[in-house]
Amino acid sequence: MTATTIPHSPHPESLAEPSPTRSPVYFVAAPDQVFSELGNEAVIMNLVSGTYFGLNEVGSLIWQRLQQPATLDDLCEAVEAEYDVNREVCQPDIEALLKQFQDAQLIELIDEAKRDEPNP
Repeated sequence: MTATTIPHSPHPESLAEPSPTRSPVYFVAAPDQVFSELGNEAVIMNLVSGTYFGLNEVGSLIWQRLQQPATLDDLCEAVEAEYDVNREVCQPDIEALLKQFQDAQLIELIDEAKRDEPNP
């Protein structure tokens, strides 16, 4: 088993930029993982790779929201509602976290047509 703390990395490349010609992209937790909260932090274990990832309080909030399909806007709104932060500050950090989740195969990207399908 390998432990990885998902680091904070400012100003990543943008994920799922809105486009007038395509439907929104939704992010959702991949099925082969386990999540557990530990105080103000949380741990996700990828059951396929055996790797686990540590999250801070904000990362934990985002992960909980990803149990159902969510757009980047949905995630930004959830963080803005919970913490005293504006979109310009939180969106780059959320994009960085989503990219790290995607690289670790912890999330899947789905289109609008599949967002109402149950998450296995």
